[in-house]
Amino acid sequence: MKTKMITVAAAFMMTSGMAGAADFVTLPNTFTPNTTAKASEVNANFEAVAAGANTNNASIAELNTTKQNRVSSYCAAGSSIRVINANGTVTCETDDIGAGDITGVIAGAGLTGGGTSGDVTLKRAGGYVSIHNSQLVSTNSATSPMYYGYTYAYFGFGSSASAMAFASVNLPHGATVTSLTCSFYNNDPSSANNPEVVLGRITPAGSAANLATVAAGGDSVSLQTVTDSSISFSVVDNQNYSYYLYYYPRDGDISGSNKRFHSCQIGYTF
Repeated sequence: MKTKMITVAAAFMMTSGMAGAADFVTLPNTFTPNTTAKASEVNANFEAVAAGANTNNASIAELNTTKQNRVSSYCAAGSSIRVINANGTVTCETDDIGAGDITGVIAGAGLTGGGTSGDVTLKRAGGYVSIHNSQLVSTNSATSPMYYGYTYAYFGFGSSASAMAFASVNLPHGATVTSLTCSFYNNDPSSANNPEVVLGRITPAGSAANLATVAAGGDSVSLQTVTDSSISFSVVDNQNYSYYLYYYPRDGDISGSNKRFHSCQIGYTF
């Protein structure tokens, strides 16, 4: 009888330990060594373990039928997920947001680019900055004053050493200067050096550099238009530089209208 009781207690302890891993089971009876165990008390403990195990089995079964598995699939381009199934798979549907009604992008005034298919871009269009003769200012109006007409300007009197005129130039930041074109009148047969215009830039500290230079041809009774397309420092940097034109009649008879400045155009692109 004693051996039988030990065997039953060992079996109970193993079963109780296994059930405890699955659920929290409270045993109604506690046994101590070297005491007699009643069959009814042992059976009551087994019944508690069995009840706990049965409850766990029911919970696990219910979980297996109601749980949501991790999503394991996706929809192809042009489709959207309509339903996520319990097993992690998805049901797809065709996108219903529509393809849009834009059929093309047209570049408006001041822009270039656009298109009717594929990836399109827009950017600012190139253009010109014009300098009218009236924008020139003599560097010394007392000794070399300038006179202005509708179409040209000239020095009223003075020497070639003191005669010089400047005009501020406003170019769009980031543009690339492509050309300088200026129109002159040079009817001075005594002049060995012809008038010229320089497009330049200067730092706040006074460090200057030339971008382009155009000069009138020899003595002529006709208006001359000259272009320089070889541009140095062509990218406009308004953060670090200011831009200007200066008109220099050079030597000869600078007084009167024999040497005239008409206008300049500065071409640029982006």
